[in-house]
Amino acid sequence: MFYAAIASLGLAIIPEESSNRGRADFTVFVNEAIYIFEFKIMDEDPLRQIKAQGYFEKYLAEDRKLVLVGIVFDVQQRNIAHMQWEMLG
Repeated sequence: MFYAAIASLGLAIIPEESSNRGRADFTVFVNEAIYIFEFKIMDEDPLRQIKAQGYFEKYLAEDRKLVLVGIVFDVQQRNIAHMQWEMLG
């Protein structure tokens, strides 16, 4: 659902972007920023995974803001439990 919504905006997206330590759920390129998304289900920390796996590292030399976005879903409520983000640099 998120992918379809973001893709409908005509933005450059890389789904399941590989790194040497895993895959970010998707990466979105918006003018001056790169957004790296990770989705999790209850009781998991998506930002911790983005940092631990270094999904953002390949973009450190780019002259853009890096924004790490973690979204946690509540399966019982069938909704977003919480969302967190952090800007690097």
